[in-house]
Amino acid sequence: MNITMRTRNERALENRLRIMGLGVDARATGVVRLYGELLRQRVRQHASGRPGPNVITGEYRNSIQVSYSSRGGGVSAAVFSPLPFSRRLEYGFVGTDAAGRTFNQPPYPHFRPAMRELREEFVTALGLAVTR
Repeated sequence: MNITMRTRNERALENRLRIMGLGVDARATGVVRLYGELLRQRVRQHASGRPGPNVITGEYRNSIQVSYSSRGGGVSAAVFSPLPFSRRLEYGFVGTDAAGRTFNQPPYPHFRPAMRELREEFVTALGLAVTR
């Protein structure tokens, strides 16, 4: 089923909506980029000692990065560490790994607490960006 609506000055309306859409896209992208960086900083703070992982050399904390991607008209931010033990630090690990080493490592959450702290603020900021 197709529904078509027509209006006077259809081209002018289309152009105005397109311009408004570009403004919303730009504001939303700005919010996502800002909070991606804030989340990276917050995760690094939580990875600076208990209850998160202790800092020994600083290599792990410094490995925490943010990357941005644009797809399908949207933008996303991913905060991560490329180091193979980052998941083990966040969630813990009990058992024998692929190298035959046995661990009983408790979790030292640092990503999840940072996300919980910023979630509400991010949603509010994004809401304001798209309703201006």
